[in-house]
Amino acid sequence: MKLVSTLMPHNWPGLRVLAHSLAHNGNITGLDWVVLTEDRAPDEWRDWLDCCGFRMDNLLLSEVGELPKNTPPTKGCWRFCYNKLRIFSLPAGEYLYLDVDMLCKKDATEILTTPSISAVMGRQGGWSSAGINTGLIRFDPGQEIVDACAEEMKAAVAEWQSIMADQGILRRVFRKHPEMIACKLGREWNTKAIPSPDLLEEAIFIHFAGEVKPWAGGKSIWADYAASILPNA
Repeated sequence: MKLVSTLMPHNWPGLRVLAHSLAHNGNITGLDWVVLTEDRAPDEWRDWLDCCGFRMDNLLLSEVGELPKNTPPTKGCWRFCYNKLRIFSLPAGEYLYLDVDMLCKKDATEILTTPSISAVMGRQGGWSSAGINTGLIRFDPGQEIVDACAEEMKAAVAEWQSIMADQGILRRVFRKHPEMIACKLGREWNTKAIPSPDLLEEAIFIHFAGEVKPWAGGKSIWADYAASILPNA
């Protein structure tokens, strides 16, 4: 099993906290962590993951598959969201994808033995009942899903700005190919960081989804946790 995340430089604080929480709260360590970036990752990223018990393998996005040639131009965050679909072009193996704006609260070792594809489905805090949240996916790369994603990306040109990037593409894929979902995970595996004590209490992973990230300022569970483990967090 390998971990994989896509990362832009300004999201580096999220990776630091995620790695620490995964090792110390989730009891997951000793794995290779594939970090997909647009540029080579600095040594400090590798050093931090090593301190948390992970081995970093930095791959450039340009080295991992290609998006369809007629993909409309996108910028910044949206471009990077679509690039997340490149994970399905990684070398054969078993992977756990994690967004870096997630925090692990409890033992998460069970996810390592779930089949591919495993993800949180259904409605949660506004997520589509027919959708998927791509913050956490247990998957095995394969040409079948690569081809299915490419087909939907080409078909979705007219509504490009309204399909929620990678999540919208995968929603369309899984509607046509429900057999690809082997295990529907409970919401505790990907709980939105909303002010609901009951949900947060049962959460294994808290997901700080949205454009405003907790490390950018303001008080939050992430900020409190980061301040307790990182100098000058």
